[in-house]
Amino acid sequence: INNELLKGTKIKKNKFWNDFSKTLHELNPINKKLIEAREKIQKSIDSWHLERKGKKLNLKEYKNFLQKIGYIKKVGPNFKIPTKNVDKEISSICGPQLVCPVSNSIFKGTSLLFTLSLNILLNKYHIEGKYIGIYWPLKGEVDIRFIKDIDSLKVALPSSSKSKNLSYHHWSNNQLEIDSNSIPAPTKKNAINPNDISILFVPAIAIDQEGYRLGYGGGYFDRLRQKDLWFSIPSFLVISNNCITKKPLPREKWDVPFNGWISEKGLHQIEATN
Repeated sequence: INNELLKGTKIKKNKFWNDFSKTLHELNPINKKLIEAREKIQKSIDSWHLERKGKKLNLKEYKNFLQKIGYIKKVGPNFKIPTKNVDKEISSICGPQLVCPVSNSIFKGTSLLFTLSLNILLNKYHIEGKYIGIYWPLKGEVDIRFIKDIDSLKVALPSSSKSKNLSYHHWSNNQLEIDSNSIPAPTKKNAINPNDISILFVPAIAIDQEGYRLGYGGGYFDRLRQKDLWFSIPSFLVISNNCITKKPLPREKWDVPFNGWISEKGLHQIEATN
């Protein structure tokens, strides 16, 4: 903080740390109450699902339950938020806001850190008008297809070929076809130029601390990212925290590291990718 963050600013070290300490002491009791409220809501949600284990989800009933426990608030009167003395990133620069849909299984446990991590990456790397590369989830993979439903965001899905090549195509509302690995993909659409993609989200079986991914053995994503234009696109794995290993994973000659990952524990970015 002293050597990098405050360098070049007019903020003195003592003032920064005194104000920081004051803020912590003011917000800590408030934050404690919020955490207690969150834990109470979480326990209610857990109990609700356990009581209905094996039963089909009734969205109307679930929504009423979430409103009753205070997780979802009823729409109130119109209001205005003043933007005086507020950073431009909040007051005047538009950015995608992610919402956890109650129909998405990954968010039934209120994975706030996962949502915040997606939001951080999209705000940092996504360029308006370009595509966001996602994937069609297989069993056990995190489902992020809800990104397609966010207004103004263009989404691309990968499609594999018999020659073990991978290409990305615009995901419209048209019916998807089956690619060479029997995964739904918009195969009839033209392949997207990597210059038109701002960020990639990729699934995996595991990832190590250096960003090397363990996939399903085909090497599709790694061979694609060996090409300079594809490697230049910020690429992150979407993975469960249980699948992140501290030991180096076995590597093939075509393997290349990713820029990091997001899990239910949050975002991890790797400083340098060689």
